[in-house]
Amino acid sequence: MTTRDEEQEKCINAIRKDLIRYKKALVVACTGYGKGTVIAKIAKKATGNILVIVPKVNLVKDIANRIGLDICSIYCASLNEKKISKITVGTKQSLEKINLDSFSAVIFDEAHRYKDEFVSSIDAKYKIAMTATPFDDHGFIWERGFWPKPCYEFSIKDAIDRGYLCDYRIYGAQNAYKIESNKKKDFTGPEVKEIIKDAKIRQQAEEIILIAEKEKRKKVAILCADASHADQVAKYFKDSVTIHYKFKNSEEKIQAFKDKHRFCISVLMLSEGFDFDKIDMVVFLRPTRSTRLMIQASGRGVRKGTKDCIFLDFGDVFLYCGTPKDPIYSFIKPSEQRKKFTKQCEECFYVYMANEEKCPSCGHKNKVERNVLENLNDSVLKNEKVFKLIFNPEMFVESKKSKTNAKFCVYVHSGKKFFFFGKHFGLMLASRDAGESVIVTYKYHKGFTKVLTVEPRHP
Repeated sequence: MTTRDEEQEKCINAIRKDLIRYKKALVVACTGYGKGTVIAKIAKKATGNILVIVPKVNLVKDIANRIGLDICSIYCASLNEKKISKITVGTKQSLEKINLDSFSAVIFDEAHRYKDEFVSSIDAKYKIAMTATPFDDHGFIWERGFWPKPCYEFSIKDAIDRGYLCDYRIYGAQNAYKIESNKKKDFTGPEVKEIIKDAKIRQQAEEIILIAEKEKRKKVAILCADASHADQVAKYFKDSVTIHYKFKNSEEKIQAFKDKHRFCISVLMLSEGFDFDKIDMVVFLRPTRSTRLMIQASGRGVRKGTKDCIFLDFGDVFLYCGTPKDPIYSFIKPSEQRKKFTKQCEECFYVYMANEEKCPSCGHKNKVERNVLENLNDSVLKNEKVFKLIFNPEMFVESKKSKTNAKFCVYVHSGKKFFFFGKHFGLMLASRDAGESVIVTYKYHKGFTKVLTVEPRHP
């Protein structure tokens, strides 16, 4: 088994080969892999002027310290430092205001943050991109055409299997939000506020504290929806520190969390670029359908400084976004990602893979299988005979065409209504009790959504 240093050398060699071939290289490595160390090694070995661009101020200091403040300079308005040298580290916000053509190589940390137009506007001979989440709502970043396919990949599953990171357990919360939407894309700000407005924050806080005590968690990161939500949550935690954009002394507060406080209540401060290996519980009080946010936030808790980490989910995040090891992408058809689907135990609320019959934590077998992405009863999917019958045209009870001629069909089986496209369109994403009005969201080849109300029909 290779050591972390040996893996990082493999990464650097792969980058070197792609730079020779394409003048560009893309690295996809999980949170906690040590991308900052790889960047530092490349910067020290390289000839010519090197620029490292990072999206956040806290990452500037981290990368600069890894390289060595004696051999690199910082260009960041927020830190009141604007110096250019052979090796320069800075934020995009500060650097995009000056001419960057003097650099022979540019390294883009958290590369998913930068648009191709910005990257291509810099006239450097070599460009290197590094990220743990190489995608947006439309696809992987190399599919846009600027970056080549990854020259090196190292997943969180690889890191856990090799002992670089600790493993995790996922639990759904008993006081979870009541979310009616089957939306695949992330919620908007108003939608998030609508979801959390009726939340029983006291009960949620009590559940968090209870689980932290039961599992003997020492450092707990709580991710909230916005600053107002974080302030409300903070009222119920004594041994805590609150961090969000309204506080100017965020670095002091982060250090206070590291040194003495048990709970850290934040918005997005800990979702990306935060390095602290003692966090052993991450709480998702922010409802989200962003796979990227799920991966980045989960990465705060899998550092090797703890035995394992608990993810406590109040918003069905892991049921819609998958897990850090098996993320679900919104731009890929659900039918092509079925192996990544998860479900939640009715007894202990443990979240596990949908293809497992019993809960790995308590051994309970759910009476009603819940698959939120397709909302199809799991027993129906597993029963080959029933599955074939469902697709039999003789079972149609209703067949219509939308305005764009996208044909859909309605079936009834065991008191449930199931909605499907024709074989060329894949499964539709809804099922409810027969006779219930339903909202059906589906995609056509040009991309659109439509709301349909279906009247009760019986076979």
